[in-house]
Amino acid sequence: MSTGLSVGFEELVADVSAGNNKIQRTNYLLTGAHPIVDQGHELIGGYSNSSEDLVCGGGPWVVFGDHTRSVKYLDQPFCMGADGVKVLRPRSLERLDPKYLYHFLVAHPVPSAGYSRHFKFLKKLAIPLPPIAEQRRIAAILDKADALRRKRKRALELLDSFLVARFIELFGHPGENSRNLATVSLGQLGKWQSGGTPPRSQVAYFGGGIKWFSSGDLGKKFSENSSETITKEALINTSAKLVPSGALMLGMYDTAALKSTIATEDCSCNQAVAFASINQDIAITEYVYHAIQIGKEHFRKKQRGVRQKNLNLDLVREIEIPFPPMSDQALFLSTIKTIEVANSGAAASLMQQDQLFASLQHRAFSGQL
Repeated sequence: MSTGLSVGFEELVADVSAGNNKIQRTNYLLTGAHPIVDQGHELIGGYSNSSEDLVCGGGPWVVFGDHTRSVKYLDQPFCMGADGVKVLRPRSLERLDPKYLYHFLVAHPVPSAGYSRHFKFLKKLAIPLPPIAEQRRIAAILDKADALRRKRKRALELLDSFLVARFIELFGHPGENSRNLATVSLGQLGKWQSGGTPPRSQVAYFGGGIKWFSSGDLGKKFSENSSETITKEALINTSAKLVPSGALMLGMYDTAALKSTIATEDCSCNQAVAFASINQDIAITEYVYHAIQIGKEHFRKKQRGVRQKNLNLDLVREIEIPFPPMSDQALFLSTIKTIEVANSGAAASLMQQDQLFASLQHRAFSGQL
């Protein structure tokens, strides 16, 4: 069915942000009578008990993050968070359906201009405008498809939460040793080293067949691709070192501190990454990986520095984790394997749902749905 003519954004949509009180983040409550909606990516940023701060006028509304480009749909009264929040509403509900507007904006994200304001780009959009009944039909179809996607995503989140809960059930919180188990320092589990960077002036050291990891390449449990590679000559002649397959790599600098990856092949890394082969007679590498990740926020309190807080090799070696018997570590890993199988299936299903939703979005706003 044809979507009809496209009409300019400003002709169809009113910015009703002005005149509303804006609540500073420092005044957000954890619970309260009214949700606060800001430009963050979560639907609700906090709560307020002040009815005087509710957005004026009737909804539904579409909320746009002027800096973040996030798009949200609200059909209940809410309060505005301070800075960067644009509250939008159709100028005529007989001409433009609010949920249709929401789905159109989700399907047509404006280009990123960094931490700048993006509403100026939104105002340049033209919105396909089929009859109002057709808009509501399109919105209903996209609602159903999006609900399926969200259920799949929630299933993945629950599986991840179960892994953390199972670890804490068996061993307590790794950062607090809440079960009072014996502990072991990372320095006792292996010989920790840091990598190095070959001289950039020597082009012969780069572009070889050896993956060379920076902290930005870490994060997944097992290593995949690195953003750069180096040559054998670089390993022989420079500060770069061989990271053996199976070694655990940890980021040390700033926000990448304790991002971790287990090497799946012989590779290398730069000086912002620490690595060690874990002594398999006393600990299982995957167990150590999960203990660090679950306790990461606690362990990162060791970071030092004024302008940038970092770890160093001595601080990495000092990190202590619960030290259960190998049989208990293996029991936890059997749980991990079960969760990872379920995770793989849920992730594949989510990918299919994402592809279906993207296809529906394209068809919906090109007159093919």
